[in-house]
Amino acid sequence: MGNISVSINNLSYSSLGEGTIPICRGIIIKSERKANNYNQSTLLVRLFGHKQKVQMYVSGTKEFDVNSLIEIKNLKISLPREAMNEGAFDYRKYLRSTGVKYVGNASAENVKIYGYGGTPVFKEARSINSFLFRRIKNVFGENDVGGIIAGIFLGNKSLISPDIYDSMKFAGISHVMAVSGLHVMIVMSALYLFLKGLRIQKKTMDLKIVAVLILFSLITGMSSSVIRAVFMVALLFAGVSSLRDNDSVTTLSLAALVLCIANPYVIYHTGFQISFLATLSIVVVSKRFSDILKKFMPESLATSIAVSLSAQIGIFPVMIYTFGYITVYTLISNLVVIPLIPFVYIFGALALITNVNPFVFTARMLVQFIIRFAEGIASLEDNTIYFASGIFLSLT
Repeated sequence: MGNISVSINNLSYSSLGEGTIPICRGIIIKSERKANNYNQSTLLVRLFGHKQKVQMYVSGTKEFDVNSLIEIKNLKISLPREAMNEGAFDYRKYLRSTGVKYVGNASAENVKIYGYGGTPVFKEARSINSFLFRRIKNVFGENDVGGIIAGIFLGNKSLISPDIYDSMKFAGISHVMAVSGLHVMIVMSALYLFLKGLRIQKKTMDLKIVAVLILFSLITGMSSSVIRAVFMVALLFAGVSSLRDNDSVTTLSLAALVLCIANPYVIYHTGFQISFLATLSIVVVSKRFSDILKKFMPESLATSIAVSLSAQIGIFPVMIYTFGYITVYTLISNLVVIPLIPFVYIFGALALITNVNPFVFTARMLVQFIIRFAEGIASLEDNTIYFASGIFLSLT
């Protein structure tokens, strides 16, 4: 492959392609460190002088913040792996759906932070994120409860112990701590329950929900999956506001079409599939479930369970297709835990704002129940249903 010399900030390196870049600079768009792997960070980096982004894996315990300006030495660039078998998950297509063509590997000692970039809005959002994280630690402590609150609110899993994270992963509920399109649906449900309790007018409520979701997306780093979900919700509310029965599905379909036109590879993105199908399922069937459940329980709990159940039905085919298996416990765990998350948001937010004991106590008890429930599920024997190309294989 031919090389094209590029000079940025007095640094010379070759155009992107497989190989090693001796030295380059860029800005971090997204930063993640898995709770069960403290020795590697996953960074989404835009290298200066290139239109493309790079998914970077940095070995070491060093932490990196979004909008950090970094200098990288000996960055090893390669193409992502393709699907090994027909119908299997294709990591290369998945990354292309996020605008990423190459992956890179570097050690932490070769990555130096030399400043912070981003627009004033992003800098302010980063400050709010840091403030909220400090506030969570002050109110709930630097423990698993505080860690799960930080994960649910900010997607920050750094305070969670590996054992608790593994228990939640086994139970199939670790996704509640990952900021995603489904997360947006949960936040929307929490806002709806809270604002409805205040008896706010429907159109005013919709505007407030969209405004908070936009703020939520800014604070949590403006990930593409969150932006897509917020875009869908905003257009969905616009359709509902016209008071025509068919507008919800039509508007949601229009939002998906616009996103696919903007980036055709988005159709391969699991986050897009989950966001769209979860929202579609909520629109189509949640009211039916809610009407039935309201006969046996309070309306707020019925609505929360109905939204959770509808979303699970919608994303079930994607989970099977993407991962090739599903545990029986996952189905049970999500039906128990997901309806509680909107209430964790409500009481957690009130606790962070007021630091009043009843709110702190309630939020803490909800999270401790989730932890104990996950630990109980993790102590059970594995019970996994495996699939291949959508066909049932075995139950272990």
